Amino acid sequence: MTPSASGFPSSRLMATAQQLHRHFGLRPFAVADAVAAGVSANRISRAWSAGLLMRVAKGWYAVIAHDDMSQRRGALTLRSATAAPPAHSAGSAPTDWDSGSVVSSHPTVASRQRVDDPSGLPQGSVLCGDDASEFWSQPIPPRPEAAESSAHRGATGGASVNVPTRPERHQVEVIRPRGTSGRRGHRPGVFARRWRLPESHVVRTANGLLVTDVLRTAIDVARGLPLPFALVSLDAALQSVVTDGDLPLPVARQLLGERVVDLAGGKGIAAVRQALPWAHPAAESPLESIVRGRIIEAGLPTPRLQVPIVGASGRHYRGDLGLDLPGDPPGSCRLIIEADGLGKYGNPADVREEKKRHLDIERTGREIVRVLYSEGVYRPTEFLGWIRHLLAG
Repeated sequence: MTPSASGFPSSRLMATAQQLHRHFGLRPFAVADAVAAGVSANRISRAWSAGLLMRVAKGWYAVIAHDDMSQRRGALTLRSATAAPPAHSAGSAPTDWDSGSVVSSHPTVASRQRVDDPSGLPQGSVLCGDDASEFWSQPIPPRPEAAESSAHRGATGGASVNVPTRPERHQVEVIRPRGTSGRRGHRPGVFARRWRLPESHVVRTANGLLVTDVLRTAIDVARGLPLPFALVSLDAALQSVVTDGDLPLPVARQLLGERVVDLAGGKGIAAVRQALPWAHPAAESPLESIVRGRIIEAGLPTPRLQVPIVGASGRHYRGDLGLDLPGDPPGSCRLIIEADGLGKYGNPADVREEKKRHLDIERTGREIVRVLYSEGVYRPTEFLGWIRHLLAG
């Protein structure tokens, strides 16, 4: 009951996928929930073996988007290296990532060279790093200068900050797995790495391009970066698979942690491992991640994200980050920190609305600290000093 002789899944397998799609849509589901909905573990295993389902974690699956179903973001094309088929499986998992069954419906790659044809890359190459981040529409963090790395070493107890060499702007960044032939970077315009690459970290697009999945991509981009900049990638990846992709946060954290374990000892991975406990999907912008990372790195209390606020007028708002002031009840978050990127001010009307919001919140007795991009990235001592002053009472 695997694919039919024509090479396509049988009608019975397609019916299983359609039944699961009716119950769960394209959201991940647990095997126990599917069984409760009338689909046996054996049917799930057969549909998975036929490439109709993706396994996103142990005991969790999702229906793969096909042309007759609404399209799903490629963020959930993840498979766990440790996941096993259900006990009644009649098939086995693909062992060669180059011929895996996971298909992404993401549009063509938005890399610096606009790569949309895998034939333009060395055989067996997997898009990675910044180019994979662009593929998944994920933010790319600023690259810190040597002074930032020194500050990070001090904040992490002397841990070595091992930032991988960056490709030139005209080069496409790929991984060439161990065992493939050819010299490193032998093709013009290609920057090839020999990083460890488990099969479960790779997905194949509809046009045959191989790319690291969202979580692995975030890890590669964050290698060796100071905490504030590593959080830009890690926060965004968790947001993709949790907030946008409906994967439960504990499962997403498990998958992210497993990938870091898979890469233990690799260049820059120690810094990623140190940043993992602080990553959170509620961060809504790169600057917000950077500001939160600066606060944590400075040894200040960990801020709460997306703080609900009722203004003096009764209007409801959200603050980017919040901290309790001395003497306040826990969770009151009377100190609001706003990551004030200029992107939110498209015209003068936006500026006026933000001013009204600011005054409405201040009239409730809250303190507001605004952090500009230049301060968050290059001059953190200015806003961190003011936060310390307010926390000191």
